[in-house]
Amino acid sequence: MASLEKKIVAARALLDWTQETLANEASLSKPSIVRIEKGQTNPEKSTLDAIETAFNTQGVFITEEGVEHREIFQRYLSGKGWYLKLLNDVHSTIAKYHDRELLIDSADDRVSPLEVIDKYKQMRADGIKMRQLVQEGNTYLMGDISEYRYIPEYFFNNHVTLIYGQKVAMKTSDTGCLIIKNEKLSENMRNSFNYKWSKSEPAKESTANDRF
Repeated sequence: MASLEKKIVAARALLDWTQETLANEASLSKPSIVRIEKGQTNPEKSTLDAIETAFNTQGVFITEEGVEHREIFQRYLSGKGWYLKLLNDVHSTIAKYHDRELLIDSADDRVSPLEVIDKYKQMRADGIKMRQLVQEGNTYLMGDISEYRYIPEYFFNNHVTLIYGQKVAMKTSDTGCLIIKNEKLSENMRNSFNYKWSKSEPAKESTANDRF
């Protein structure tokens, strides 16, 4: 059975990542990756979790037997700051596509903390477009007004769903979400979103002080 160090090297090779790329994706330093792969250090669990998360985002998983690349997979995000972690996944995922659009079903800008707002601004600066379905009557809209349409109040539950690339992310509780990468599922969810969008009333005004 391959050592963890060899599995990390193999996972990098599967993605054609350099040590520097892995370091950037895992928010670690390149020397840390070098030491880990050479077996020169005993990394903390948080460090290994960051490395595995970076791989998992791309569909690569380290298992007891070795390394697997999965075209269809699911993973959970939970704990403090889970939505910001989700947006980081959105950002890195959509960056690989020509059509960079994030669809948000059952959104509410009023509950977005400052760090989430800053992330939205960063994503927009990188050319990522957004469309959002929000509760009727909600005029606290921080993006361009043309990006919002209304869901009738009795259909709105604030269990936000994000559709991006070949992924769908669904809020499962106040502390986490489920991310599924599945081309057919994402296509179906995108079609459903677009159907609701076509039948929904466009927003006409915003009372938000801060804007994306």
